[in-house]
Amino acid sequence: MVLVALLVLVVLWWVNGPADFRSRTWRVAIPLLVWLALSGVAAATGALANFDAIPPHVAYVILPALITLLVIAFRPETGPVLDRVPGEALIAFQVFRIGMEIILWRLSRAGVIPASMTFEGRNYDIIVGLTAPFIAWLYARRMVSPGPVIFWNVFGIVVLANVVFIGFLSAPTPFRQYFEGPPNEMIAHFPFVWLVSFVVPLAFLGHLLSIRQLLRTLKDERAPRPVLSRD
Repeated sequence: MVLVALLVLVVLWWVNGPADFRSRTWRVAIPLLVWLALSGVAAATGALANFDAIPPHVAYVILPALITLLVIAFRPETGPVLDRVPGEALIAFQVFRIGMEIILWRLSRAGVIPASMTFEGRNYDIIVGLTAPFIAWLYARRMVSPGPVIFWNVFGIVVLANVVFIGFLSAPTPFRQYFEGPPNEMIAHFPFVWLVSFVVPLAFLGHLLSIRQLLRTLKDERAPRPVLSRD
């Protein structure tokens, strides 16, 4: 999860350039690191481990992350930043989900989470990670139009929502469904709290930003072109 956070900072450096990145550090890097520290400390001290409360205490680090990603995805100021990001970079970014799925699989094999949360069960998220480099390559070479890539992003959102839903139903809350295996308690403990407080929201944000950029590209492509006078 720390590596994913570092990846975000590298992307920001690449998009904005070294000088501009330094001037924006306090706006992005510092809040990000503070959030990781706060959610990590809350999990490490056991403050999030109460699943019987309504809502479960882990929701206090999930909801702020979801609200933040929606604000970032739809605020007008995000548009100029997206103009500097290559479309294929937003697509290829989702490759980090392969690593996340391997982690979940190993946790399942260790008896920490139920197999339903992995690609051996009902989690198909690894498909998005495996196809991300291929889709990005096709889009970079203009071998695929924005429309199919938007569909791929929507598929990624649906698959990710499915994982979140299974994880919620696997947690030891009053709403738990008894999937075979142990309950999903790891999301309230360090460092796995970052999975729900940072990594999953980041994956959602990547898809939303990609869709926003692709829709803008489609709009520009369909806009009527000025007719040049022959006079």
